Amino acid sequence: MVQGVCSSHCTLNFDKTLLCWNRTLDFFEQVLLGQLKHYSVIQANRAKWMYNRKWDVNYTKMRDESIARLLSEPSIDIEDENGIDNSQLLQNVIGSLIDNTQELVNSNKQLNHSNPCPVACERDWDPFFLMFFISSAVNILLACLVLLFVWLLDRRDSKYSLMEDENEFVKLKKRKKQKKQPRANH
Repeated sequence: MVQGVCSSHCTLNFDKTLLCWNRTLDFFEQVLLGQLKHYSVIQANRAKWMYNRKWDVNYTKMRDESIARLLSEPSIDIEDENGIDNSQLLQNVIGSLIDNTQELVNSNKQLNHSNPCPVACERDWDPFFLMFFISSAVNILLACLVLLFVWLLDRRDSKYSLMEDENEFVKLKKRKKQKKQPRANH
């Protein structure tokens, strides 16, 4: 695994010594070199597999196939100050990697190179991500409290309404009793 310090949050305002940029560059250089080594090891393993099956290994064909596959990918529009286009670059790089592959196969070295994975590149630098979750939890808590408060008020109001209904009922009974009793004073 490729470990190092990298950040996509480097700025010229805060990094006057370019330490952040240099560490990030160092990290991605390690990742790129690791991937290039991995490519060579894969091609060497492929060549050894062909040798074991008594097949003819054609390194020129391997190079041409790799270049054709990479050129079939959509190209990125990066302007090179030296005027090198993608096909020239790929021919130079893949040619060197296939030469390295041929040297690896001829040297009979044990090929145990693992695929380098970038570790700890993007750390939780942005505090707004954490603040979003905290804010969401607080909003849910507040919504629950409002619902509880409304439920308690409704319960209290329903008790008062029952008490008012009972008072009205008692008043109605008293009125009925008063109407039923004859008026003796007339």
